[in-house]
Amino acid sequence: MATAQHYLVAMQRQLARVESTVGELRDWLQDRELAGLVTNARFLQDALNMHALAAEHAGETQAVPQIAQIAREAAGVVEARRMSLARTAAQVQTVPLADPIWWNVERNVASFRETLAAANHDARVGAMGLAVWGSAVQARQMLIGRSHQAEGERRRIAEARAQLGDAHRLVNDASHARIAAITSRSDVRHVLLSLQALAHAEIAAGAHQCEADLAQIDQALALLGDQAAAPQPDAPHQLVARRASDESWAFTAYHPPVTKALPAPARVTADVLNRLLHVPGFMLASLADAGSAKLRFTLCNGLALASWRNIAGLNHVFVTDRTGRAIFGGFVGWNNGPLEDAIREIWRRYA
Repeated sequence: MATAQHYLVAMQRQLARVESTVGELRDWLQDRELAGLVTNARFLQDALNMHALAAEHAGETQAVPQIAQIAREAAGVVEARRMSLARTAAQVQTVPLADPIWWNVERNVASFRETLAAANHDARVGAMGLAVWGSAVQARQMLIGRSHQAEGERRRIAEARAQLGDAHRLVNDASHARIAAITSRSDVRHVLLSLQALAHAEIAAGAHQCEADLAQIDQALALLGDQAAAPQPDAPHQLVARRASDESWAFTAYHPPVTKALPAPARVTADVLNRLLHVPGFMLASLADAGSAKLRFTLCNGLALASWRNIAGLNHVFVTDRTGRAIFGGFVGWNNGPLEDAIREIWRRYA
């Protein structure tokens, strides 16, 4: 028995190392994929800039084969992200949520949220792949003129764009169905009720972002398919990948810069809840205690933040909807500084 226990512990450690290695490999592959898109987007910028400076540049013909290779690589990225979204849609339908043990519920909720975040990441990377793919087709047309293959490539991009959007919507529909069916009475800490509010916000925010990304692809496709309009080197539908302040990658118009729009209400909700969740020592609270909380301020999307300190001195914060019903709540210990810092930052950004 002792020998079996010894080997069982060794096997568990080995499995933990394998799982860690697989996670690192997956992150490396994703970073490599993004790096390839960004590098290819920069190459296309250089090719378009050379064309704009001198149409008779001698190196243009040398760039055409590499542009064709960029288009093929971008198409592969789009298909890989679509397949990943299809797997995620199946995974969402089977991932466990309720459990008699509360810490298992918290672990399941964290896994569910990671699944949603991965789906939104796949949608964004897929849209970036579509943008680079369309930019490559446009660059080739500018360098060698419109060929008989241009219309076929435009149709393939449009088909891939539709499939990517459908796959992301399938994940969202499956996620909505899962969280709507939550009926666990053993969830004494209201983790699953908080998941409903958080998941609804994250799903809506991800869908809004995906629709915005794909709308830019539709604009590029419309211009690519316009036989009468000659592509211009400074057209605003040329998309370039850029790194955002939160270290994520996104694509924006190359020229002129796109003005920053106000965040969608669902994105505000998702950001507010995530900021509270990441406060050190933050624990989910019973939503029934929200009736004792006092209003702090109202957000730009209609939600409100209220706070309360119970008899034990624990500081609580609750998020309520337009009707005053609490949809999210939690508390920290006697160190109230990090929570107040998060509340002040939320007020600064969205009040």
